[in-house]
Amino acid sequence: MYYRKALCAQQENVDQGTLQITVHSKTDNRPVENALVRISYTGDPNSVIEEVRTDSSGNTPVLQLKTPPLEYSLNASEEAQPYAEYSMQIKAEDFHQEEIAGTEVLPAVLAKQPVLLNPRQDTVSENRIVIPPHTLFYEYPPKIQESEIKPVHETGEIVLSKVVIPEYIVVHDGPVGDNSASNYYVRYRDYIKNVASSEIYATWPDDTIRANILAIMSFTLNRVYTEWYRNKGKDYTITSSNNTSSEDIRLIENYINSGVDAVICCYYSAEATEDISKACMEAGIPLICYCFGNTYHTSEIVSDNYVEGEMIAEMAADYVAKNLADKEEIKVAFGTISSVESMATRCDGMVTKFMELVPNAVDVGITEDLNSTAKAYDWAEKVLLAEPDVDVFVCFCDAIAIGVSEAMKDAGIGGDKVSVFGMDGSASAVTCIAEENSVFKATIGYDLVAAGKALVDVAIACLDGEDVAYAYEYPAPFIIDASNVEKYK
Repeated sequence: MYYRKALCAQQENVDQGTLQITVHSKTDNRPVENALVRISYTGDPNSVIEEVRTDSSGNTPVLQLKTPPLEYSLNASEEAQPYAEYSMQIKAEDFHQEEIAGTEVLPAVLAKQPVLLNPRQDTVSENRIVIPPHTLFYEYPPKIQESEIKPVHETGEIVLSKVVIPEYIVVHDGPVGDNSASNYYVRYRDYIKNVASSEIYATWPDDTIRANILAIMSFTLNRVYTEWYRNKGKDYTITSSNNTSSEDIRLIENYINSGVDAVICCYYSAEATEDISKACMEAGIPLICYCFGNTYHTSEIVSDNYVEGEMIAEMAADYVAKNLADKEEIKVAFGTISSVESMATRCDGMVTKFMELVPNAVDVGITEDLNSTAKAYDWAEKVLLAEPDVDVFVCFCDAIAIGVSEAMKDAGIGGDKVSVFGMDGSASAVTCIAEENSVFKATIGYDLVAAGKALVDVAIACLDGEDVAYAYEYPAPFIIDASNVEKYK
């Protein structure tokens, strides 16, 4: 079934991607020169479409290969396979033959396939590797949930004196709790690269790829750091709900059942988590919330989401007054979201205040529920199609502003034509603002380190039996633009 589906996809190949194979010896990693590489469609190994040899560095020439249309990988679909699948047969003197099936080639990007050959004197004979379908296209069984709270036992491993980025991590090759499965030491960077390649399409905008890789790194290092701190006698757990209320609820339930001493959280939805927050408080566990909480919490570091929206509007309006004062009409597109209540409130403040401060502003009226950089990119393209002379994009957060900026860049539009504004002060936003003739003019940042320290201070105070204030003031915001962006790089 899988091969038949792949062959069907080949018939829709109308774009082009590139592929390069690199061949090395498995024993000493030296390049294998003059290796013969035959390329065929996966599922039809007899239809050889390319036959090349490796050079002194073990590399084949860069091959031009047919792929499905680019838009397949930019718009999620269960029906349209976004990549073409190729198989290869690798032969070299003094080495066992190797076969690889299912190498994925996407349009407009270079796919690199490494190959390790076993010398003939090794007991290992010919090998065939089948690369499974991409996780974004194929429906795999759900991952088995792990407990967030785990006992730490003596392992014999050395505990370093400080937290570091590891060179190697241990990967368990089997389900959770399967003690018969092997553990492997894998280079950290190789692990991140392999996970990313199976969860991301290389055709996505750079900032989208960067954000996803940072999330993968964060999840991986969280496990490493948590274990390190526990071995140092600091027993706490860091988890992520991936912006879902259901996961927020599940995590807090686990914390209650595990009998933790305190919980620090940032809810996706205050309303949806009200019952579980009440249960946490009734269990005698202090609950400290970041940004916003519901009725049931011990303390919080608060922000007024409506006021935050007004701040974005004021920043954008100030730029318009200084740089677009000669225009009779300002066409503005608002990057908003309705599915996240706190951010919807921010959007209300943003739109209302901007239209108040810029009386000659005209809302282009093209709106969508923007919950990702990729969606923001597509939305910006729609705005350009309908209103090619749009002046300003005012966005509720940096992730949306970055998607818009990428769309402008790809359309050949610079900062002399369009202005984009966001909020959060993210590293990606800073990088974008610093670019020459960038459309991304400014963002609003916070001292998040100070916020994190304040949350921990409040939690410790609660555990020490101190009376804590119901709410702590959110760190003062600041504008990042071309005048000071170098400071925040």
